[in-house]
Amino acid sequence: MALEQDQRISEVVKREQSRLRNFIRRRVPDPRDAEDILQDVFHALVEANRLLMPIEHVTAWLFRVARNRITDLFRKKRPESSSEPAVADEDDVRQLWNWLLPPLFGWRQIGFWQALGLLALCRILFGGFGRHGCSRSQITPEQRERFRQGMRRRFGFGASSNESEE
Repeated sequence: MALEQDQRISEVVKREQSRLRNFIRRRVPDPRDAEDILQDVFHALVEANRLLMPIEHVTAWLFRVARNRITDLFRKKRPESSSEPAVADEDDVRQLWNWLLPPLFGWRQIGFWQALGLLALCRILFGGFGRHGCSRSQITPEQRERFRQGMRRRFGFGASSNESEE
């Protein structure tokens, strides 16, 4: 009886391992975390079998356990809420760009160095290098106006209120 149950579990693992691994890897960026979740799912199957829990649809049950383990992983890794704002890094910029812009506008995906350049450009333009960066409140009105005029001259946009009145 026990040998027959072990064989059934082995068959299920062989049959579902590849699909389940792909399912988890599409949702979990770190391959080590994905493998840990896969092992947890199969461990849960063995434990459910040991406790004689009735599982009618094994495949659906495995995917549900995997989904729950993935959710648990992201809950565990969620940063603690604090008064400090979250700081984006180049990987966040790359993932956001590659997730959002290619499907919307047909633009190509970007790599690490391009994301790093975008992040640096955004931080230069909008501040955000921490307390040592330059924020809009630290720029004098004269510097701000010179910047605006330079942008208008170079790129031909953002006409000033004086130009629009003429």
